Amino acid sequence: MTPEQLKQAALELAMAGQQGLELKDPTPRHSLKALPGAFSGMKIVSYMYAAFQQFMPSADVGIDLSKEYAAVKGG
Repeated sequence: MTPEQLKQAALELAMAGQQGLELKDPTPRHSLKALPGAFSGMKIVSYMYAAFQQFMPSADVGIDLSKEYAAVKGG
């Protein structure tokens, strides 16, 4: 994704989160214009966290996935 596409995807992910997401339900119930497929609430939040880390790492996205993000990055 280009940086602009990433920002647009992050904003769409954040908007999906404002409607309320069930983080403990693994059922893929959400669809996005920016990404193909269906997503669970936790996947939406995870993608949102990762996207914001790319262009605005100091943003508070409402959930701390810093340990998980660091593990995925290998650090």
